Amino acid sequence: MKNRLIGVTGVTGVGKDYLVTAANADNKVAVRNLGTLIGQSLSMDRDAMMRAVSLGRIRAAQMTAYKTVVAEQPLIVTCHAIREMDTGKLGFDEEMEDIFNPSTYVFVRAPAGVIKERVAERNRLGERSSVERSVAQIDEEQEQKLQLTHTLADYLCTRLIILDNVDHAYVGNVAILRSEINMVLATHQGTETSS
Repeated sequence: MKNRLIGVTGVTGVGKDYLVTAANADNKVAVRNLGTLIGQSLSMDRDAMMRAVSLGRIRAAQMTAYKTVVAEQPLIVTCHAIREMDTGKLGFDEEMEDIFNPSTYVFVRAPAGVIKERVAERNRLGERSSVERSVAQIDEEQEQKLQLTHTLADYLCTRLIILDNVDHAYVGNVAILRSEINMVLATHQGTETSS
């Protein structure tokens, strides 16, 4: 059985939070950021923790975060489902994903040049301290993460929706996310009624 969770993923700076905020403007479903939960568990900023904490401690905090969001469902969870593993390659952790097991993964992508500008602007404003990469590096990372997210969705037998976060698709993207939110709510209400 799937958890009543929508996992919204994509590379840093793609606009995950922006789309989620627009689609969930009436706050029908709570939103959690997995990185923030992990940082809270470690009592560290979510950007700093990746450089300062051992992989074992990070993984323990990740497991706690996954268990937290499952306990709080229904939720929209912004996350980095595909991340650098201890091998140094991109991948996903099967044990964590078996716990998370969302009803839907939404992969948000955008033009690499736009992502580069967003990351630089957030860093300049002090909102985040993300690594800045070239357009070619962002393009490559985004494509690798998309392919691995397909693999992850197949592994979990979870629906995968791909949204191109560009101006002309904004209204449609928001409508698609709202539809997912309503499906999660309907599933939640159905389980409350039958309990």
